[in-house]
Amino acid sequence: MWVEISDREGWVKRQALDRLLIHIGSDPRNDIVLHPSRGGGVVARHAQIIAPIGQHTLRVVNLSPADLKLEGATSVVIPPRGAQAVRVGDCLCIGDFRLRFIPAPATLNGELAPLGSSGTVEVTAPLATVVEAQPALQVTSQVEQTAPPRPSPPPPSAIEAELHFNSDNLQVHAPLDGRLTVRNRGDKAGVQFHIEVSGVPEEVYQIGAAPVLFPNAEKTILIRLTHPRSSALLYGAHTLTVRVSAPEAYPDQEVLLKHTLYVQPYLSCALRILTNPEEDAA
Repeated sequence: MWVEISDREGWVKRQALDRLLIHIGSDPRNDIVLHPSRGGGVVARHAQIIAPIGQHTLRVVNLSPADLKLEGATSVVIPPRGAQAVRVGDCLCIGDFRLRFIPAPATLNGELAPLGSSGTVEVTAPLATVVEAQPALQVTSQVEQTAPPRPSPPPPSAIEAELHFNSDNLQVHAPLDGRLTVRNRGDKAGVQFHIEVSGVPEEVYQIGAAPVLFPNAEKTILIRLTHPRSSALLYGAHTLTVRVSAPEAYPDQEVLLKHTLYVQPYLSCALRILTNPEEDAA
């Protein structure tokens, strides 16, 4: 199955759905990029297509915070984090773009009709264009310098994490609570994540167990910091670092989160009362 992408100006692009997981959004690292210069209403990672090879039914997962509209035999609204099966002829509405699912192009002698080496074809509006005759090219001795090819963008990260605290100050008599949210943006199921904390002694922090997540799932973990009331953590600014990784599933990826922590001073006093100074002196 293929998808035909169009905008309000009539620009059209067709692309093969030849992968199990296909990400859609405005970020250039997506498999299908809906660039902001052609239309709005698209977030960095807006949707995901699950396209099992050899099957005629696909599934669309809504990764955006707003509803998605799927037009077909009947119109369906896909809520955030929801999924919906799609078939040939259905049209997915994302911002100013329309994504229509179409059959694979016709073949010639058992081979696909030539649509370009990248597996996509772009048609700019209007589709009916008059081609004027061009004069024959003249060969000259001038050598034109071509720009080097642009490097391909890095693949989307499979690990996402966010760290939030309700304050930056670690008080002596009150703990400091925070939330660590971990997301699995990859295609691996049952991923065991690892969480490492550095920058403060172990007796200062308490954190929940690292989660096991399936694709597009997330988990919020509580983290609590407690003043040690000792020289183990000196007064002043400290950088708390949280490292989130999944070495078994995504060995080459990790997320480092840093938070500046201001430790308040702790004063320790001792009082000694002498009831009989002469006895104490003896």
